[in-house]
Parts: sequence; C-alpha cells; structure tokens
Amino acid sequence: MPHLYLVVLLSCSAILGPHALAEDVDLIITNSRMRAETGAKTKFSVASSLSYSAGSLRKPLSNERPNLSAAKGTTDVSSLGGAVSLKYGLTARSSLFAGVGLRWLSPLYGRTPPGYNGSKFDIDNPYFNFQYLYRWWDIQSALTLNETYYTNSNLVRAGWQSRKSISQNNVYDFGSSGITLGINVYGNVGQFSDNSPEAKAGQSDYEFGSVPALEYKMTDKLTLRSDSNLLSFQHLRSSRNPHTYEQQRWGQTLAVGITAKRDVYLYPGIQWLVEDIRADRTVLWLSANINL
Repeated sequence: MPHLYLVVLLSCSAILGPHALAEDVDLIITNSRMRAETGAKTKFSVASSLSYSAGSLRKPLSNERPNLSAAKGTTDVSSLGGAVSLKYGLTARSSLFAGVGLRWLSPLYGRTPPGYNGSKFDIDNPYFNFQYLYRWWDIQSALTLNETYYTNSNLVRAGWQSRKSISQNNVYDFGSSGITLGINVYGNVGQFSDNSPEAKAGQSDYEFGSVPALEYKMTDKLTLRSDSNLLSFQHLRSSRNPHTYEQQRWGQTLAVGITAKRDVYLYPGIQWLVEDIRADRTVLWLSANINL
C-alpha cells in the first residue's frame, strides 16, 4: 500500500478515536448516490459495480464510442464490465477498498472495431482506495485517495502503467426543495512505461479539475442529475512546457438515479458535447452499484 495512504489512515484514526466506530454513517451521508458509491455500513463488505458503455444516441448499439472530451487514457469502444472490491471499515467514516474488474469489449459484435489496439476481454485495472467521510458546514463530503494499476490491454500497449489520484466530493442538500448541488474536485498523476515521442502524444501525465453537479429528487427512489466537466484540464507528455494545460472539451450529462434500496443504485444516462450538439456526438451508459 502506498505510504501516503498509511499516513492518512493513521492520522484519521488518531483524530477519530475508538468511539467513531459507534457512529452511523447514514447521518453523515444522506445523498443516495454518495451512499451507493461509498459502500455498505458493515465493517467487512463487498462493493460491486456493473456497467454497459454504449454508443451514441444515433447508433446506440454501435461498437464504437465517441471520445467527447478528448481525454487521454480512455477506451473508445462499447463495453460491458463489472468490478468487485472488498471493503474494510476502519471506522464509520474511514475505509479501505481493494478491487478489480473484468470487461468485455464490443459485446454485441464478434470482433472489436478496426484500429482498436487491444484484446476483446480484459482484466480491468485493479485499484486500492482510502476513503474518509465527513461533514463541514452541513456539506456531505467524501475524500478519496486512489492507486490504479493499468491492465486494460489497449492502454498497456500505449504505455500506461499506473495512476495516483485524490478527489474531494462535496454535496449540499437544500432541504425539502429536493435540490442538491455538488462539486467534485480532483487531481491525477500518471506513470508510464513507454517514453517514445509517439506514445507521449497519447498520454497525459497529470490532470486536475472540478465537476459541478445539480440533482433534483423527484421521489425517495428517483433522482434527476446533471453534471459537467467544464473545468477539467490535462497536461500532455508531448508538451515541452510543463505548465501548459489543455482544457478538455465541454461535456454535459443528464442521468436518472434509481434507488432500489440503500445499497442498490441504478444509473442510466447520456452525455453530449455542448459546443457541438448532435445525435452522433453523444454517449449512453447504464451502471449499477450493489453493496453486500
């Protein structure tokens, strides 16, 4: 486990003390989506996710998937995947996760599209997380430290090795209005195995930004959500200037959150490119979080 995780883990444990184990995390996090993403309340649990990344609104069953934001380190092919992680609750607020996934590229087709440099079946990027939940000024917050190791065959062949990231997700609930505002602030640093000029052109060594979100809770089970990557930036390894950042193209989403129960959350949605709104410049997805 990276030393940074251990330092944060010990610091949080010392601050919280033994009485933190008696806390109810549902009093800290009340947002349905955040609850599903942060796992079950038990000390030992299994967090799982399933997802189908589809094509565009014009061709939803296509095996090609537009890269709307022009972000590096993505897979622009439709896929069906799932991940399972083991969660260990250090306290009600802090937890460790270790997980790995599987993915099936172009599941509706016999082969992947021309130009895709990868396998049809992959081990999907094992990862380790440290998570700390808290409130400040009645804002629900989740701090996450992450280490991901790339096993996606197309990314490994393109020289991607691992990534360290930190994110701070904040949500404020406007009471009985049903409106919730959120913002997720993040930073990523990548490590690479291929330093050739050709590989560097498709790699970003660090990324940072913030993703604002707006939710409207229609019922206890149904929520509308929209978020945006308007303030997302990446530094290309091919750039000679270490302080030159490329802003990702502005993508906007609209999704429906369906809370089947506390630990089961479904999330279908669509994303489009704000500067060029066309049916073929969209992507569709369906995901599910299931915590046991």
